[in-house]
Amino acid sequence: MPLITWLVFIFFSGISNAIAEETEADERFGPHLELDEMVITGTRTEKKLLETPVRTEVVTREEIEQSHARDLKEALEDVPGLILRRTHGKQGESVGMQGFDADRILILLNGERLSATAGSTVDLTQIGTADIERIEIVKGATSALYGSEAMGGVINVITRKPKKPFSLTPLLF
Repeated sequence: MPLITWLVFIFFSGISNAIAEETEADERFGPHLELDEMVITGTRTEKKLLETPVRTEVVTREEIEQSHARDLKEALEDVPGLILRRTHGKQGESVGMQGFDADRILILLNGERLSATAGSTVDLTQIGTADIERIEIVKGATSALYGSEAMGGVINVITRKPKKPFSLTPLLF
């Protein structure tokens, strides 16, 4: 019986030490400030990610860099619920979600529709990741906001802001 008592004592003293270590680290570094991620795609208005009424996922710039993705197709490979498949009749990749094919998934670039060739879908391998800031994926029916193309969902590719404003320099010959 004394062996069990000692084991219980050692177990609980180890837990209290682990809790004490966590609070000491928090006090040493001061209070933490975490900002909520803002999204626009799900409601067409800026909202915090946790307050959006539709299921929204965000692929950040850091996640794209960590995955070494070269194009939009590679950046979306790790997002759960997306089905990436080869486009029929030509080279390229398209996306499906929620049981809908690519013709019912709306692809936006900075909130503007990307149009594909007639009778086709947007080829995800044609959009590079070099200038992408984040990708917002709204799963589910958003056709009330975006029309019948968005019955399966919306993928909004948001690019980085330019570091310098656009300017022209005239050259005289």
